[in-house]
Amino acid sequence: MCVAFSVDCPWSLQVAMAASVRPMAAIFDLRVATSSSPSAPVASASERQPVLQPRRPRPSGGGSRASAGGRCWLLLAAALCSSCWTLRSTCLQPGRACWAIPQIGPRRQRTQVAAVAESSESDSGRVVHILSEKEKSVILPNATVRSIDELMKEHAVEVLAAGAERTERAEGKDGIWYAYMKATRMGIWKNQVRLTCELRLGPSGSVSVDVVSFDVGRSTASGEMVFTKYEADTFSLEWKNSVTWMQQGDDLALVHTSTGRMRLALPWWFPLPDALVKATAVAGVNMMITDGQSKVAAAIAERHEARKQ
Repeated sequence: MCVAFSVDCPWSLQVAMAASVRPMAAIFDLRVATSSSPSAPVASASERQPVLQPRRPRPSGGGSRASAGGRCWLLLAAALCSSCWTLRSTCLQPGRACWAIPQIGPRRQRTQVAAVAESSESDSGRVVHILSEKEKSVILPNATVRSIDELMKEHAVEVLAAGAERTERAEGKDGIWYAYMKATRMGIWKNQVRLTCELRLGPSGSVSVDVVSFDVGRSTASGEMVFTKYEADTFSLEWKNSVTWMQQGDDLALVHTSTGRMRLALPWWFPLPDALVKATAVAGVNMMITDGQSKVAAAIAERHEARKQ
């Protein structure tokens, strides 16, 4: 399934959710207890068949645990469906604050989004692959190629990882940087994601910062954050960012291209259809790319303005 859409028209979610009705309906037999003629006697309450009758018989024993497990999966399914509807009705609607893109220069920005959700035949089980690419063009007024060349030589990682809390060079690894995202707290513990970034700076007019891996950190009793490499068996994420700039009169034209690739392995018993999972994942990846590009554009403008003063 290949979907190309703009931020203002997220119809892929509607298509995917509509496509998910058929596999979900296959779980149940829809049986309506109606008589063939108006004069037929009405069945008693004990003889009536339920409207939704499962095809598989309910296992005997462990009723309380089965009931609790069923409620748990219903809550999980409702949560994911709710997230799809939230993205559809709030974040993906034009004019909302979460999609506000700062205007740089007098000209209008150009945005293109292409999203692909596919399943690999070589993978066993239910594996969802998401590939999303977005290109954003902005105009930086009163800027030169040389000024941005110098800016990127000093602050390329900080600029292209604008959403990170801090960045630092990896010891003993040329061109490798760490970008630390903002830590989150769960009870008494703090968790933090550390991105491993590869910097490739061109001679002039281009720079690339790619996220090649990421580690998950957890605070210890002493408060120290210990990072461990995240196993990519169930989830993997790759991120590629490149920025090019070219002179246009007194202004500078910048093109920021972001590509996100995600792999998500679902267990065979996961209750939601793959189409719904793909649609949610595509929307999430596109939202992350849009937010990241807005922050990068703002960071370039702010740092360039600060260097002129």
